[in-house]
Amino acid sequence: MKSQKNSSASRAARRVQVALPLRVTYYDAGNKPCLSMSCSYDIAERGARISALRHDLKAGDIVAVDRGRTKVFCRVVWIGEVGTPRAGQIGIECTDPAKAMWENELKQFDEIYDALPRVNGIGKGLQPGTHERERRRFHRTIAEGWADLTESEETHTIADLQDLSEYGCRLVSRHPLTPGMNLELSLNVAPYDLKFKGQVRNSVDLALGIEFREARKGDMQMLQHLVRKLDEQKLEECFQFDATS
Repeated sequence: MKSQKNSSASRAARRVQVALPLRVTYYDAGNKPCLSMSCSYDIAERGARISALRHDLKAGDIVAVDRGRTKVFCRVVWIGEVGTPRAGQIGIECTDPAKAMWENELKQFDEIYDALPRVNGIGKGLQPGTHERERRRFHRTIAEGWADLTESEETHTIADLQDLSEYGCRLVSRHPLTPGMNLELSLNVAPYDLKFKGQVRNSVDLALGIEFREARKGDMQMLQHLVRKLDEQKLEECFQFDATS
C-alpha cells in the first residue's frame, strides 16, 4: 500500500482563493519601516499571493505581514509584470520553514465545500455534438496516487487511482462498492492533497467510476492545474519516446 502520510509538500500545494485584509511592513532605502495595507488573492500554508504595495519592492525583499495577532516575516518571491495576468500582484513566502502562515484560516476552509456542475456519462463515451469545453473536462488523464474513501465515520476503503478528470476519477478499490453510493474522497496525487464529495457512478468488480459532486474550498482550482500538469508530462514523455525511437 502506498504511504498515506501527508507530506509538507502536500499541504503546501493546496491554495485557497480568499480575500484577507493584511498589514504589510516593508523597509525603504534607509531601512526605515513603512506600513501599507494589502489584501490576499489566495493563501497556502507557507505563502500567499497578495495585492501589490505602493513601495517599489523587488524579489528577495523581506516584509513583515500582520494578520490579526499573527505576524510573520516573508520573502518576496515574484513581482507581477505589467501587461500580464499577475500585474498588480506579488508572491510572498514565509522565511521560517517551520511556521505555517495561515493555519487557522486553512482549518476554517477544511470543511467548506463548493458544489460542482452535475454531469452524465462519467466513464462513458462522449455524445456527438458535445461542446469542446465539456470534452476537455470529460477527458481523463492517467494518474498515479491513492484515495481514502469514507462511506461513514466507521467505514474507510483505500483505493488506487487509475485516471483523473475535472469531473471525477477511476479507482481500483480494496473492497467492492455499490453504484449510487455517496462518499467522501481524500485524494492524494503527490504532492497534491485534495478532498471531494462524490458518488459511485459505475462499478465492475473492484474498478470504480467516481463522479465529483462537491470540492473542498480551493481544491477545484488545484484539480484543474493538476490535470493540465499531468497532460503536459504525458505529452513530454511521448516526445522523448519519439526522439529516441
